[in-house]
Amino acid sequence: MTLDEWTKRNGKIAIELLKFDIQDVELQALRGAVDVFQNSTVLVYTEILFNPLYEDGAVCCEIDPFL
Repeated sequence: MTLDEWTKRNGKIAIELLKFDIQDVELQALRGAVDVFQNSTVLVYTEILFNPLYEDGAVCCEIDPFL
């Protein structure tokens, strides 16, 4: 379930701070929270790698433009 889906099911709860430490799937989680970002998020705290560590994991040059 994405964060966007979760907030819709739970009454559009405002989320001002998001912290991700989810072993190289941060970009997938961020993509599932676009509505949350546009409506309420002020700060995103996430681990970003500059060199790939996991297979198919996103690195800084992919996450930064998305944010």
